[in-house]
Amino acid sequence: MKLLMILVFTVIFAGCANQPPKIANTIWPQAIVNAPKNELHDRFIAAMASAGATIDDSNESLIQARIPDTNAELSKAFFGCGSCADPYIKTNVILSSVTEGTKVIVQYWRMVPQYNGSEKRMEVKQTDVFNQWQQLVWRLRDQYSKK
Repeated sequence: MKLLMILVFTVIFAGCANQPPKIANTIWPQAIVNAPKNELHDRFIAAMASAGATIDDSNESLIQARIPDTNAELSKAFFGCGSCADPYIKTNVILSSVTEGTKVIVQYWRMVPQYNGSEKRMEVKQTDVFNQWQQLVWRLRDQYSKK
């Protein structure tokens, strides 16, 4: 069993070491989209719901959602809570009106439920996750710039 845990940790950390570079020099994925805030809000809600996310809260400037962790079992083993509820990705989509349209910022963390009912917040350090979100907001920006 110890050998298996060492192997799992080695695979996880080796994967982190070989991450692609970030495609943008920002803390969170973001873009300014030439579209009204309410229209972008509705598009994000529809896309997240159809992707299986649970919308926790929503108003005109913020969407808070839970996205299922595709590696929930591995995450539970890695974080030492094998019988806890499945970890998930907490996502905040922030929409701010600016002169050029709407600034979209996407924040995300892995939330790991604990035995006592609390949750541990863990950074998602994989740059491929950052890059996927950044490409998504850039595609959205580009779609509206062609209109």
